[in-house]
Amino acid sequence: MNFRPYILSHQRRSDGRYNVKIRISHHGTVAYAPTELYVNDSQINTAREVKDLKVLRVCADIIDAYEAICREHYFEIAAMDHANDVRDFVVRKSQPFRLNFWTYADQVIRQRRETGHAKTAECMQRSVNAFRDYLRVQPLDITTITPSMIRQFLIHLQTPRRVCRRDQFGILQVQRHDALCESSAKAYAVDLRTIFNEARAEYNADDLRIKNDPFLGVNLSRRANGSGGSRALEVEDVVRIFHAHPIDKLQALARDVFCISFALCGVNIADLYAMPPLVDGRAEYCRVKTAGRRADNAFISVAVPDDVAKEVYDYRARLSSAYAFRFRELYKSKDGFLRAVNDGLHALAKSLGMRDITTYYARQSWATIARNVCNIDIADISMALNHVAENRVTDRYIKPDFSRIDNANRRVLDAIKGAIILPRSAK
Repeated sequence: MNFRPYILSHQRRSDGRYNVKIRISHHGTVAYAPTELYVNDSQINTAREVKDLKVLRVCADIIDAYEAICREHYFEIAAMDHANDVRDFVVRKSQPFRLNFWTYADQVIRQRRETGHAKTAECMQRSVNAFRDYLRVQPLDITTITPSMIRQFLIHLQTPRRVCRRDQFGILQVQRHDALCESSAKAYAVDLRTIFNEARAEYNADDLRIKNDPFLGVNLSRRANGSGGSRALEVEDVVRIFHAHPIDKLQALARDVFCISFALCGVNIADLYAMPPLVDGRAEYCRVKTAGRRADNAFISVAVPDDVAKEVYDYRARLSSAYAFRFRELYKSKDGFLRAVNDGLHALAKSLGMRDITTYYARQSWATIARNVCNIDIADISMALNHVAENRVTDRYIKPDFSRIDNANRRVLDAIKGAIILPRSAK
């Protein structure tokens, strides 16, 4: 194997210059790798060899790179029959890898949508949009993303900010975004890490092209120092919400949705919005978040407690509807419904002198009261929250007994002293 600078005399350009080649000899064959270097007659000698020292130094760097590739891939190079194969290999390996992170992210998000993971795609799109707003760089080379960039992005998300978005008419509108809590900010970075890791898995399969890891050393744990359950309310606060007297329809809706969610084992708002009609007094549905990722489609069945049955049925959709509740008649989208309920809860909590709360407090409060007040087994709480079983293999052999959920829910409802009676004046 031999590399050296070379000039092909018959390839003299019209401006009198020659392209400097790297001559590659291998197993008695010869090939020429072009460079971006050009010389004229004054820079070569009578033997048609390059004599310009600056050009020769650059050629030496190129040859050093080629030889390093050959050493790293010795057995692959040795198995090649012709110098043309060696040339193509070393030229390809020596080219700097470029991948536009935005383009790849769009590809990943599109794949998520096409495979039925619309919610995951929505969250990823939100995270990528926020990262794009922060950097304002187009394109973004994936190899240039650094840990410092991610840490600064997390700080950026935890401060109030303004972003520009085009509305449905193509007009730029300024939107104000409130500061995110640390956990929510980290969720954005986790989405970016998922996309980045998929790129590494794809492009590093045969060769180490993406060498950087911008998430290395960045703490993205969303539960730090025992902070789990930070969105859980005390029993007394749950009771206060149940007995609150809203001053307007928005607060009334927010209070009632919170109570219905709590009374159904902390069902997520997305599941309330998409829930099919009740079956024999039971809420039976597949959890929106994980339905496409689990063999059981994340199915769950919860009995509607007798002491809230009337109030839950007051929110029923029409008999001809494909859904259990009439929230879709009030709000065209799940996001609009969620925003309205959270706005109502914000105002309701303020009027009660409580900390700011969201719909998710109903879920964490149910779980915390179930464990800490009612001493319910963790496995039953996990089942009630529709989480993945800890031992998936064993769980496949066991037919689910949803009465365990009903019994756990009954104990939690009893723990709040029979206070789950939704006021009907606001309906």
